[in-house]
Amino acid sequence: MRRDLVQELYDGAEYREEVKDGMQLLKHIREHFADFFTLKEIASINIAKAAVDAHDRYILDPNKLKYGMLNDISSELYKDTDIRSRFPEPRTYIEYFKRPVNVNMSAVKVSEDVPRSAEETIDAVLYTRHLDQIFRKNREKDPRLIWQYFGSPSGILRTYPGKAWTLNFVGFPNDYDPRLRPWYIAASSGPKAVVILLDCSKSMAEGNRFKIAQGVAEVVIKSLSRQDFVSVICMRENYWDDIGTWHEYEIEVLGCDYNKMVPATSEQQRNLLVQVKNLTPEGTSEFEVGFRKAFELLSNSSRAGCLSTIVFVTDGLDSDGYTVRCGPGYYARSGYVPGPECRYNWETLWTEVEQLNREQEARIFSYLTHLSSEATKKLPGKLACDHRGSFKVLSDSRNLITKMRDYFNFLANSVQNTQSYWTSPYRDASGLGMLVAYPVPAYSTKIKQTIGVASIDVTLDEIIDHIQKEMWGDVSTFIINSFGDSIFHSSFSPNSEIASDPFFLPIADLERASNETMPEFVSIERSMRASRTGQQTVNTPGKYMTGNRTYYYTSLNNSDYSFAFVIPERDHVIRYLSEAVNRSGLGVSYFHHLTAYASKLLRKKLPYAYEALEGETLNQSNYYHSTFFLQSGCFCDLFRYLYVMSPEEATLDVHQFMNGREKDVGCWEGGRYMKHVRAEVLLTSRAGRIWRESFNASLPVIQVYMGTERGVVRIFPGQRLPRTYNAVKYEPIQMLNMAI
Repeated sequence: MRRDLVQELYDGAEYREEVKDGMQLLKHIREHFADFFTLKEIASINIAKAAVDAHDRYILDPNKLKYGMLNDISSELYKDTDIRSRFPEPRTYIEYFKRPVNVNMSAVKVSEDVPRSAEETIDAVLYTRHLDQIFRKNREKDPRLIWQYFGSPSGILRTYPGKAWTLNFVGFPNDYDPRLRPWYIAASSGPKAVVILLDCSKSMAEGNRFKIAQGVAEVVIKSLSRQDFVSVICMRENYWDDIGTWHEYEIEVLGCDYNKMVPATSEQQRNLLVQVKNLTPEGTSEFEVGFRKAFELLSNSSRAGCLSTIVFVTDGLDSDGYTVRCGPGYYARSGYVPGPECRYNWETLWTEVEQLNREQEARIFSYLTHLSSEATKKLPGKLACDHRGSFKVLSDSRNLITKMRDYFNFLANSVQNTQSYWTSPYRDASGLGMLVAYPVPAYSTKIKQTIGVASIDVTLDEIIDHIQKEMWGDVSTFIINSFGDSIFHSSFSPNSEIASDPFFLPIADLERASNETMPEFVSIERSMRASRTGQQTVNTPGKYMTGNRTYYYTSLNNSDYSFAFVIPERDHVIRYLSEAVNRSGLGVSYFHHLTAYASKLLRKKLPYAYEALEGETLNQSNYYHSTFFLQSGCFCDLFRYLYVMSPEEATLDVHQFMNGREKDVGCWEGGRYMKHVRAEVLLTSRAGRIWRESFNASLPVIQVYMGTERGVVRIFPGQRLPRTYNAVKYEPIQMLNMAI
């Protein structure tokens, strides 16, 4: 379709050069994100304060209503995300949330493990209902807020706007426990080093004892975050059985490092959970060696500022039964005589642990999986009491988070700080993709406890889209966290099916070529991880760039992230398409939302357009005109375009600006569209005219289209595209300046 003529349009167009200042670019983006993050931080802090106030007033009220079950509460006071009769109706579909929601009220999500008759469950549902007022106020001040929520230690989540929860493949609501989510964990405890000691002896095979032990380990591992360190030790030893057979077992440190605790990254957690699940109880008890190894690991770890904690799970028995012997047997005239039964002297263990813990000052939390007699409490109970922990008997593996409240309360109350941080990205349980959150602990001075965690979400796409707007030529950009993980890299596209617990590649692996040390980048990464601002020129070949290039980097205000632009030497000066001064012969450019031209608003403001577009056929392809579409990067305020303005209002504004003479000032000067977008709309309109004149219905051509570097898509015959259409993600136009 006359590619040669379209190419002539570009060859004959006028261009102008502009020198790009990388440091000025950083300044503009930091200024934008200053208010962006601050408004959301204030919103989360306000929720936490309101939660404490509501909690204290309700809990200390002697006249508060009493209920036996959640279902006894009226539906006006209690809306549930999982129960159809208690949905927060009416719900209206809002594209920003990608689901029907009710912006006038919140709803409660109750985890499957939470007893609905428990007093603390009912109390949490009732006092948190008073958060609706602050939720609505936050949204009025910052319409860009998405989810606002509060999680309680009892496992209750109150979320706003009100919604129905997502369903699994058989039609039941997916489970969700806020206490195991990254945002709750990040705020409810500080950095910690946790060693989990599991009694893996043969006696633990009885009943559900070892299942409980595995459940405790799973809960503790899932409650960790990347700032924590963890090790799991399976304690057991060799033994002879009652017929003289030798069974060889030894202490086992799970994970990838026997001599050092590992950071509780998503990958390490998954690895440990699989190994714990595959354990079987065999062998005789060997606690002394296990505790020695635990304190050795605690002393060997780089864990400045971490709380040292040991979680010990056992059945408390001083013998592993008749079939487990601690010595070889012998043959007598009467037959085989088994070796002596294993009997353990707890006094020796208590003494050794006391000596080992003098320097570490670790707290020990003991859990007993079988209460056969009061004697079984002796070992774990004394260890917990002597080392400032707590002791609990667990009869089954249900609702372990609640049963282990002593452990989690200690972690929460040991922090008691008011300082909060933005989390690492995680997958939204409600389908909005990758999120970052700003969780704030809610601490009640009345009862001297953390009563829960308040938080808000921001989609990672919202941050990335704004940074990517500033890309041009071969410029690349990336975002990292304080660990050096690449949260986003413009030259690397991960699988679109992101796991619920994503894995992020080290930025060094994406910037350095495999055969290069690239010492300059070591310095850049160190500075970025320390939240510094600066620039550095690199000439060592990298993974995606080989020539001289300059890294411009800075931190995203008050967050855990830093970002950088990498500008090749040739791209410091960029040629932009100049806007046509003489528009004679151009005609009118029509926005892709053709049916909007038939609305009352546009027929009043643009009366000529309806007739020119053959108004009666606006819902069909238009063979008289091409249309143009603007991708997200063309708008200075995409939120306003997508969610504040109606489709008709957006179409009118786009049409008038792209066909008018309003000064093109760009985003930094208060404009509504990225600079030079109009120049591309005007030039591509000439291409549309060429296609129309050359179009032959007898040829096997369905449509002709082109995409520009700034994000303008021109298509013929004219037709509508979805408002959220992204040509870069659409294979036929991906990364092309023009495709015909």
